[in-house]
Amino acid sequence: MDSTRNERGSINAIIEIGGNRRNQTVVILHPETCLSWSSTISISVEGIADEKIAVAEMSTPIPRLSDKATEQALAALDRGDTRDALDKLTKAITFDACNAYAYATRGFLHFDLGDRDRGFADLTSAIEAAPENAAWYAFRAILYRRIDDLPRAIADLDKVLEIDPDDKVAVLERGTCLHWLNKRDAAIADFTRALTLDPGSDEAYYLRGRTWFQKARYPDAIADFTECLRIAPTRVDAYVARGETFVSRANRPNNKPAKTLLYLNSAIADLDRAISLAPRNSEAYRWRARAHRSVERFDASIADFTKSLSLCSEVETPDLYVDRAETYYARWMQSRRDEDFDLAIADLSVAVARDHDCGYWHDLLVGYHMDRGCLRYGASQYHAAIADFSKAIELGGNADPHLVAQSFVRRGGAYLSAGLLDLAIADFTEALAREPGEVEARRHRGRAWRAKGDHIRAIADFTAVIEQRPADLDAYRLRALARWAIGERAAAALDLAEGINVADRAPFETDRKRRDIAQAHVLMFAGRTDEARQLYLKWRGELGSEDIGSLVFLAPTWEQTIREEFNEFCEVGIHHPLMDEIAAIFLGPAS
Repeated sequence: MDSTRNERGSINAIIEIGGNRRNQTVVILHPETCLSWSSTISISVEGIADEKIAVAEMSTPIPRLSDKATEQALAALDRGDTRDALDKLTKAITFDACNAYAYATRGFLHFDLGDRDRGFADLTSAIEAAPENAAWYAFRAILYRRIDDLPRAIADLDKVLEIDPDDKVAVLERGTCLHWLNKRDAAIADFTRALTLDPGSDEAYYLRGRTWFQKARYPDAIADFTECLRIAPTRVDAYVARGETFVSRANRPNNKPAKTLLYLNSAIADLDRAISLAPRNSEAYRWRARAHRSVERFDASIADFTKSLSLCSEVETPDLYVDRAETYYARWMQSRRDEDFDLAIADLSVAVARDHDCGYWHDLLVGYHMDRGCLRYGASQYHAAIADFSKAIELGGNADPHLVAQSFVRRGGAYLSAGLLDLAIADFTEALAREPGEVEARRHRGRAWRAKGDHIRAIADFTAVIEQRPADLDAYRLRALARWAIGERAAAALDLAEGINVADRAPFETDRKRRDIAQAHVLMFAGRTDEARQLYLKWRGELGSEDIGSLVFLAPTWEQTIREEFNEFCEVGIHHPLMDEIAAIFLGPAS
């Protein structure tokens, strides 16, 4: 590694940082003999991937070394004899208690050998021996960064800049520490200051761009990465960062489709360039995979995620497995092939096995099975839906409790539709034990009680729904059915009349289509047949796939739901001629 003397008589120290975990190599040079010692320092830094940063011209004047022990220590380091170097450095300090160079060198050695306390003690002694020399503060800051003690690293860098306000390396390092402490405005101020000191610093543009990205200031980030690449046109991490920024900008809500596609194509172009320069850069493949997924190029996305996985260590792979799982899942949503669903579950299972504490991944596992269960329910495949909801419950031990409660509600609905009334009631009761305010569990438990002929319990459940949501027209209809079945016809008529009043004075609190069906029923029995007819035909053929599996509906289509609810009226002896008219329309050629 080269070094040069700057105009203040200082020795330039080169710091190289590479990969997801930064490896800093600090070279302490003897200005007269050019003996050197390199110590590899690993600092955990998350979020900036695959960096290769060269930071030069740190103002670190090293004093002339005249004692023989220090020179022997450097020779021992040069041949890799660490223990002998420690002995010689200790002798040098014994000869000269103010030998800051010896203290600093021994401090790094102690630190690398696992003795942090002695390492910091020696760096502190170096500072005490030569408090006017910024180098020792800079080196202690490096050790503080190694243990992620960023506030103390910043304090030492503040001291460096107090001694030498124009030390651009210290400004960049302090900005980086501030970035990782989420003090992003202060970090941007430091990176901007570094650009004032050195307008041609690609590193300062890169780091400021990363901070703009963290603030979701994507246009500013793209501008800085572009300037970085103008200065350093083959800088891989800048292409990856700009590509990542384009992907994030494309995924913002309310983008126009043409803009979204433009951003994603720009991202892919940047990531293609990064991969051409560094074919083993895993982050470039990862972000290109995400861009491909966003434009529904699922096969290309999966191929890139697979390549990224092959380039990573096992420790880095769990979130990549989740990423690939989400692509398999997206392809399954389009293809409905069970093979894609199974591949998504397999990838999620690997991620969970490697990092069991990530609750979001457990939520995804549960959510995937719930989604497929809802689709199967909507296709009247009730037993297959029950299997999926059961799997969601089985896997829900570490998931969001609300998701698990909803799995019981959904499985209860599938049991109800399959005629397994006792199992349905058990699931709805379990859901209510977990979430006492769960309206749909109570509504559908009431339906299950009514199907079993236990109208008293059914009425209690429907009444509880109405108390919780006074504008719930469907609950009035269901309670009216139960009351009619036990001969309380006057009470049933009151429920239907109250439904009309509710419809006139308050918004319904669930799905608009569900409200329209319930309102049509009560209007029909109130003799307002023209209004009822308009509502019955309002959404004909328009109950979309987003409604499939919703337990608010009895069937996956608008027409089927209305016809089945007509059947419920008929089962208790309630009939109106409009029912026959509407049913005939639904059974005609246009239905």
